[in-house]
Amino acid sequence: MDAAPDTDAGLDAGPSCVEAGTYDVPYQLESATPTGCEGSLPETVPIIFPLEESFVGDPRYSSLTLTSIGTCQWAFEYEEDYPFPGTSYRSSGVIGVGVHGVFGRVESNWLADVAPGCDTVIVLGAGAR
Repeated sequence: MDAAPDTDAGLDAGPSCVEAGTYDVPYQLESATPTGCEGSLPETVPIIFPLEESFVGDPRYSSLTLTSIGTCQWAFEYEEDYPFPGTSYRSSGVIGVGVHGVFGRVESNWLADVAPGCDTVIVLGAGAR
């Protein structure tokens, strides 16, 4: 690491952990409630880098917090609204990038005025399956 600034504004650029783009990340289901929710998940989870680009300009997402917790690791929390009034998901967890790709843990909870939904916890990463 050098001490010279990397940008015209005099700021050092963060570590280049991963190329910008969408990555289909394998995962392992840690838990799903109620029973049967495990079938509602896709084969892989799409993760977009830089992470902020997943949320910019999309009115479904709100309350995003994204915090760097280490080199190439971020804690996050957001809420995703659904087209039905009073229904959304709140997701939180940690995502990182290492020598074996994207890894982390994501917990999603259904928030609704009526009708129960699925709550899930998944572990991200190539070693998860």
